[in-house]
Amino acid sequence: MRIRIPVHPAFLEEGTDITETEEKTTKKVTKKMKQYSLILNFMADGECHKTSEITEILGLKDTRTKELLNELVSLDKLVDDGKTKGKQYRLK
Repeated sequence: MRIRIPVHPAFLEEGTDITETEEKTTKKVTKKMKQYSLILNFMADGECHKTSEITEILGLKDTRTKELLNELVSLDKLVDDGKTKGKQYRLK
C-alpha cells in the first residue's frame, strides 16, 4: 500500500500544477483498480489459474502480473497455491 504525501507548491518545478500531479495519481489508481477487477472477474469461476493465463487476459508482462497478484493475495482477495514454479491462484 502506498502512502500519498502532498507536495508543497514551493517545491514544485515551474510550470507544474498541483492538479496535474493529482490527475496523474488518480489515473494510476483507476488503472490499477481496472486491472484488479479484470483479475477478479476472470477468477470468478472459482478454479485455480496460472500466472500465464492471467497475463494473457491483462495483456501485461509476467512481472507486473505477479506484482498485481501478490498485492491481491496481501489484500486477502486471492489465495496462492504452490511455491514458485506451478504457482496457481484462486479466489478466497
